[in-house]
Amino acid sequence: SWTARENPGLLVLRYEDLLARPRRQFRRVADFLGLSPPRERLERAIRNASFKSLQAQEKSQGFKERSEHAQAFFRTGGQGQWRGQLTDEQVAQVVERHREQMQRFGYVPPRWRK
Repeated sequence: SWTARENPGLLVLRYEDLLARPRRQFRRVADFLGLSPPRERLERAIRNASFKSLQAQEKSQGFKERSEHAQAFFRTGGQGQWRGQLTDEQVAQVVERHREQMQRFGYVPPRWRK
């Protein structure tokens, strides 16, 4: 419910869109927040939020959200990797339990589409 499109106080971003079009997505965030940063500042924010930069920051300073059971929070940074990490049975369970949201955001793998 928190991702309802009718909520004007919420901006939903997909990780895949941030990877594919970072400038467009960062501009959406700035517009949503009512900001008009100069181009160089927006570019710096994109660089500092890149996966490579975040991974380096975690290595040098740590990252408090990292689980004590994980070696790193920022592991690889690719998109759709969960499909290769989970068994078909696990993917089926995820899709079964979260189909509505997965369909809404384009995450249902082809094999599990109805």
